[in-house]
Amino acid sequence: MSEPQREVLSQQVERLEREKSRWRFLALSTSGVLVLLFCAATVFGILAQVRAIKAMREAEQARARAEDERQRALEERERAEIARQEAEQQRDQAEKARRDAEKAKEGEKEAREEVMRAIYWEQISQAQRALVEADARPGAKRLEKAHKP
Repeated sequence: MSEPQREVLSQQVERLEREKSRWRFLALSTSGVLVLLFCAATVFGILAQVRAIKAMREAEQARARAEDERQRALEERERAEIARQEAEQQRDQAEKARRDAEKAKEGEKEAREEVMRAIYWEQISQAQRALVEADARPGAKRLEKAHKP
């Protein structure tokens, strides 16, 4: 081999070694970047999974709170219904008591009127008896004749 060919071959070898070293550097740096990207993707995946689990737990807690609220609302509605029924029952009782009081008052009024009638008739009867007794006395006839014109 001649000297120029060796020179050319030596330059080609150097150029190939530089290219090889460049490719090796590129491969190593690209591998490093790929490893970093893989690690970042893994971290982001894990974070996304953790967030999803957290969101599911929060959703479950929200559902449980909503169920509790619904249950409390049902219980409160039931208590309100019972209170409404009790109030209605008390209103009915008060209305009945008012009607009974009106009846008693009316009965008392009728009884008073009956007593007044009985007293009136008793007074009339006493007056008639007194007249009969007065007519039955011997001096009463003379008084009647004396008063007659």
